[in-house]
Amino acid sequence: MYSSQDLFATPPLAQVQQHDFTSKGLYTPQDNLLDIGGFDFANNSEVLKLEKKMENVIAENQRLKAENKKAADRERLLVKRVEELEKKSEVDQFEIDILKVRVSELEEEKSRRDAQNEYFELKHKELNEAKRAKDHELYMLHKVV
Repeated sequence: MYSSQDLFATPPLAQVQQHDFTSKGLYTPQDNLLDIGGFDFANNSEVLKLEKKMENVIAENQRLKAENKKAADRERLLVKRVEELEKKSEVDQFEIDILKVRVSELEEEKSRRDAQNEYFELKHKELNEAKRAKDHELYMLHKVV
């Protein structure tokens, strides 16, 4: 069985000198990381996978930025179009109000003319009755003569 001293190449605590301790009394091991060697073969595939994922994320980010820009441009166009339609709506509403006034004027004119037509129809009936009476009177005069 291996001890931590064998694995990490640290001296046993009895052999640790006084200057290896910090001011808080903790042991600071010697820097033996340079002696470990390269683990390139184990981590290289992981690094390559992470780099590939990072490239995919960057590409996706650029695609989303482009889509976002297109959406923002489309939104600006739609906002402009809505403003134009609102202005047109206001103009159309003004024209509708004018036409409503004109319609009310024409309805008043129509009711006035309807009243005149009723009057003239009654007058026409009255004159027709008077004509019939005159015709009958002339007929009677011709009969007498």
